[in-house]
Amino acid sequence: MDMGELNSQDLTIGILGYEYFGFKNSKTNEPTSSHGGFGFLTKQKAEYLANIGINVHVFLPASAYDRENNENWETEENGVSLHFYKSPDKMSENFFENIYGKFTQHWVRNINLDNMLKSIRVDIFQSEEPGLFTLQSMKYSKKQVVVFQNPYDREDFKIMERAEREYLSCLDNKIPANGDKFNRLKLRLTMSSRNYVKKILQLIPKEYIYAEANFISEKVKKMYDLDFYPKYLPNPYHIGTLNYTKSSTPAVVWIGRFDPQKRPDIALYTASKMPDIDFYFIGKSTEYKPYRDIEAGLKSKFSKYDNIHFKEFVTEEEKFEILGKSWIFLNSSVREGIPATFLEAMKTKTCLVASVDPDQYTTNFGIKVQYNNYGEAIREALNNKLYREKGERGFNHLTQVHEISKVMDKHLDIYRSLVK
Repeated sequence: MDMGELNSQDLTIGILGYEYFGFKNSKTNEPTSSHGGFGFLTKQKAEYLANIGINVHVFLPASAYDRENNENWETEENGVSLHFYKSPDKMSENFFENIYGKFTQHWVRNINLDNMLKSIRVDIFQSEEPGLFTLQSMKYSKKQVVVFQNPYDREDFKIMERAEREYLSCLDNKIPANGDKFNRLKLRLTMSSRNYVKKILQLIPKEYIYAEANFISEKVKKMYDLDFYPKYLPNPYHIGTLNYTKSSTPAVVWIGRFDPQKRPDIALYTASKMPDIDFYFIGKSTEYKPYRDIEAGLKSKFSKYDNIHFKEFVTEEEKFEILGKSWIFLNSSVREGIPATFLEAMKTKTCLVASVDPDQYTTNFGIKVQYNNYGEAIREALNNKLYREKGERGFNHLTQVHEISKVMDKHLDIYRSLVK
């Protein structure tokens, strides 16, 4: 790859985000405290840039990576310099610490992050979803790139609040939801806490404001009353080579966190009603006691079904072994951007089944669920042999649009423009 003038500039990129996918403890194979698609995609971008010789620094709240080590600390992984700054723990079991942690990340500038930013020369900052950290970084470089990954509008906050209430009461109401008055207050506070984003969009030239999906671009324009659409910048995915064989009998895989947004309880209920199909559930909850308690309860309740197989947190090799033999990837989320798990399923030509349909990925590369009837959608995919055609179509789209070198070449073009 010819990097042109980027080589002579000794370019340093600073990536700002909320998560970074990895292991808290490589010996026990424990995932990071918050281990979603944001962290996975941030890691892919950072390591690709480091691999081609660019200096990469990633700045992250320490509590999202390892709640037991919520201090200022640094490390290097695969050529990427990781900087973790002490931050309030938004997943604390203590009620007041929990609320304080959730809102201060959007209301209070983090002095620990500020000290890190001032100690490292960074040419260009890139925010994976704009945050208060974006405003902080502007003191140290005016060259900024913002990529909207999955912004929340008023309706999204309501959807998530409802999903939280339903999930917390899914085990015979053993874990009660908060009162309605408190939830309404929390909703108002949450929505007002993102007011700084409009200021960010006024300070950054529109040429450097992007969205990872077309529907997100349209959404951001409407949310912040912009006179332009953020440009489309798809998320990268390393396809590589992979040998796999689909199983001789139908198999379905679900991958995600055992959290309210992902609704594993609905997927498990669906699996329990389809004993002739093997279902594999890969994932753990976010490190938050109520979610961990529900995860344990769900696994206890549904482990009696012979067709339901729990895998918790697995290696990449085992994950793709299961994806490779699966006919269908099941997503039961209440809302999504374009999740990284969609791209993982498309890599193995696995048909998508979901009620969310970002940029019509589910419609084009799978079966869209109607009225939460996931079983009916799965039967439709199997009975009409649609899973084969949809899987092939998904893989072709992945290679054409998301292949990592193509997407990261677009990133390099953006950096060249900023350097000039």
